[in-house]
Formats: sequence, structure tokens, C-alpha cells
Amino acid sequence: MIQSKRIYGKAKRWAIPGLIGMSLSFMACNEDKGTGPVMATPTLMISSPAKSGSVSADGFKVKVMTTDFTYGKIGDPNSDGSGHMHIYLDKPASSGAAYTTVITGGDTATVTGPLSIGNHYIIVTLQKNDHSPYNIQDSVSFSVAATTPTTTSSVAFLSPAEGSMNGTSVTIKLSPINFKVVAPGVAKSGEGHFHYFLDGGNYTPLADTVLTLDKLSVGDHTLRITLQNSDHSDLNVEKTLKFKVMAGMPNFTIAYPAEGATVGSVVSIKLATTDFKLAAPGDLHAGEGHFHYFLDGGPYNALVDSTISITDLKAGDHNVRVTFQDNKHQDVALERTVQFKVGSSNPSFAFASPAAGAMVGSSVTIRLSPMNFKVAAPGANLVTGEGHFHYFLDAGSYNALADTVFTLNNLSVGEHSVRVAMQDDKHGDLNVERTVKFTVSATAPSFTITSPKEGDTLSSPVVLKMAGKN
Repeated sequence: MIQSKRIYGKAKRWAIPGLIGMSLSFMACNEDKGTGPVMATPTLMISSPAKSGSVSADGFKVKVMTTDFTYGKIGDPNSDGSGHMHIYLDKPASSGAAYTTVITGGDTATVTGPLSIGNHYIIVTLQKNDHSPYNIQDSVSFSVAATTPTTTSSVAFLSPAEGSMNGTSVTIKLSPINFKVVAPGVAKSGEGHFHYFLDGGNYTPLADTVLTLDKLSVGDHTLRITLQNSDHSDLNVEKTLKFKVMAGMPNFTIAYPAEGATVGSVVSIKLATTDFKLAAPGDLHAGEGHFHYFLDGGPYNALVDSTISITDLKAGDHNVRVTFQDNKHQDVALERTVQFKVGSSNPSFAFASPAAGAMVGSSVTIRLSPMNFKVAAPGANLVTGEGHFHYFLDAGSYNALADTVFTLNNLSVGEHSVRVAMQDDKHGDLNVERTVKFTVSATAPSFTITSPKEGDTLSSPVVLKMAGKN
């Protein structure tokens, strides 16, 4: 807006026990000495939860009101009056990247529980697209009261946030309350499954708390979830979530193994990615990120690659869940899970030497120990359980190997890696691979055979000559 004289503003402050007062908004009091427009300063106010109100221990929705502020895309160049919001639960805004959740659209977000009984507070801050602050914030205190346990069943959306922007695949996470999720069958109190309706279409049953929707069209979408008894009768409980799908947003699928496949004790999980660049955690950049993967429900492992090599798996059923994260380890509401079986007779192999992280000389011998696999030269006929190896030194091009031993010579001092992949007789990938990393030391012992040369034809007797180092 254009002002001919002065712009005046006052800062509102909220008193929170133990905190310095938090500024709602502020505007500079400067003389307009030019003829150009003066940029209006954004304002922010929390409309829910109410000041000194009460919320559920299971979680609550945060709603805000703003002026002169529009939602941008995290990672895009900064633009005046554009950005997103950070929500901090029971912590100051100076916590920086340790925010509880974000508002990236729709003026709402969900803070999930459980919350302890007693007093709490939230602080909502306006942030630019690169997460730097506008130094504009609002805060509100509230409480969680002790409640009488209830047996009423319900459900809440954990992710994505209401009004969020997503890619053409989006993962929906549900949090059932007093409700056990089971496959359809005989009705029993307190348990059942869900029906979900996408954009008003027909229902699809769901006996899980995680649902990934694929190949969504660009634009606005609505997902409605209802609670059903095991016999599909309606519990008259439903929740609705609205979100947006944008073109060019990150996406990935698990290309291998196929769902329910039988594999060996060494398996490579291969991911197919679109519209994002794999990058190590660090500063936020649009279209960049990495993966977290979970084997059989265990703790996550960070992955900056499109292949996961998992070794020494026991025979039986296994599953791997993969989630996509931005550079700050924030979940972008996209994940995939694959279930497979390790068979006791499937081909596999291990490194017999060198040990991972070993210190070696400039010549190092790699020894492989195959299991349920006959090593043979490539040929025209496929034989089950037979094949050869491809090995890659430091991510270079492959070398074919119809043996279990090979020697690398004249390696430079420093760290090296060798990746070995199993192939069938026709060079088809068996999707079994392992990697060993080691360090070449300038002082470690080493030797080479200088005579005869590989493939020489000689007469008896033969003189073998070797050159050693250290």
C-alpha cells in the first residue's frame, strides 16, 4: 500500500510463564521520502488453539490468520511476503531447525500427541523459503486436562498436513484411537478396518495405517476415511483431508525386488527416482534429498544412493520400508514398502577378504565365497544357480570375473571400494551385490609377479619372478 506520510505499527505481546513476550508483528516507523510503494509487513495471529484453552492429549490442529503473506515453496528463492511457518511446541523459536512441524499451505497443521497433562505453549513463526526468519511470530498457551478414559473409536491424519503440496504419489499416515486395525472378518468391538474414498469415488478397504496413493493428477484432492467394523458395517466415524498435487515434485518406487519375491541372503533393494537429486543432508535445496530405510521395523539407516545392499539375512520373511527426506531429514510424506522372502537355496556370496576397512598395500587380493552358486564362464545357455561376477573398482566400469579370486595392482594410496554383482550365464543381473571398502597404505606390504606375464607360453622349467614392497 502507498502511504503519503508515516506508517505506524504496534507490537502485541503475549505473556507466557518462563518466556520473554513474543511479538505478534511489527512495522517500521519511517518517513516516506520516496515516491515508490512501501512494502506492507506480514502479520500473523494464532486462531486455534484458543489462548488458555484446552486441547486433547492425542494432539490438536493449529490454525493461523495472516495478512500480506503468501505461501511459497521451500527451497525456492526468497520473495518479500512469501514463505511458510514453523511451529514450536514447548520450546522457543531460537530452537531453529528443531521445529515441531511446518505450515506450508492452508493456514493449518496438526501437532500430534501424546501430550502430557498440564500446561503447554506453541510459538508460530513466519519463515522465508530458505527457512530464514522474518522475526514475526505469535504464541499461545493452553493446557491438557486429565480426562476419563474413553472407549470411543476415532482416527486422525498424521501426514500429510492439511492443504500441503505433494507430488503425484503421496503417503497417507493414520493414527487410530481406541481402535485395533485388523483384516475384514467377524465383527468384534473396538476393532475393524478403514474405507477410503478419493475425490468422491467408490470406497477401497484398508486394513493398515499407511496408504500410498499413486499417479495422482495435478490439482486439489480430497481423501475421506471412515471406520468400519470387521464385517464392513459403518461405525459412523469419518475424517477428511484436503491436499494439493504439484507437477515436478519428488517421487520414487522400489524397482527390485518385486513384492513377495524370494531372494538370497544378500539382496539389493533398487529404487527408481524421478524429479529429485540425491544429496547428503545439509542445507535445504528444492528437489534434493535422501532416503531413510527400515529393515523389519528396526531403526532407520540414512541412504544417499538408489541402491541398498542388505547382507546376512536369515531365511524367512522380511520387509524394507523406505521414506524420502529433504536435506534437513524432514519427511516429505512419501514412502514405499516391499515384502520379500529369503530362501535357503538362493544364490548369494560374501567377501572372504579383505575385511571391511582393512589397511592393505598397493596390490590387494579380493576373495569371494559364493553360496548356492556355481561360478562358470559366460555362455549361450542359462543354467539355474550358475553364473559369474561383475566387479567395479571405485565406481568405474565393470570387469567380468568367472572366478572367486582377483587381484588389483598399483592402487593409489587412500580409500578404495570394490562392488561385486552376481550375473547369470548371459550377463543378466541376479540383483545380488556387495561392496567392500579398504584403505591403501604407502607402508603396507605388497608384491607383484613380474615374470612370466599373464597368458605367456613357456617351456619347462619355468622361473617365477616377484617384486615386493615393504
